[in-house]
Amino acid sequence: MEEGEFEKVEPGKAVQATTEEKREDTIYELKIPFNLTKLTKELYNNFPEYGCYCFQCTSFDYEKFEFKFVDVEENKECAINIRTAEEGVKKLLEAVSQEKLFFDVSAQDLLDAGCWDAYILDAALQMSIFDKVVYG
Repeated sequence: MEEGEFEKVEPGKAVQATTEEKREDTIYELKIPFNLTKLTKELYNNFPEYGCYCFQCTSFDYEKFEFKFVDVEENKECAINIRTAEEGVKKLLEAVSQEKLFFDVSAQDLLDAGCWDAYILDAALQMSIFDKVVYG
């Protein structure tokens, strides 16, 4: 199976995806070999210029992968590290592949950081912080 290629499995059955770090990441209903860390870093390299709609990036350190945001709705500060960011990206990919969230691109297209826009990254950031999309 080629990188980024999908393999349908029984609904609800979890299968393993692999990363360069040899971690086992689970994406439900699809078998997706990809590098979650690489994708997440590519996405977050767009802050603060990229900007999100519900969160304002107030501090960032690309090398340490430490980001601080202010929730503009609640005026609360939150911090993101590589693991929390990866969880948000992973949850978003799972939700799109399960058709629980809809964007103008497929889950397979979302394996390419160039296909993400500020709305999709905002949704992934919300999933990192709240475990779900709260705004929008």
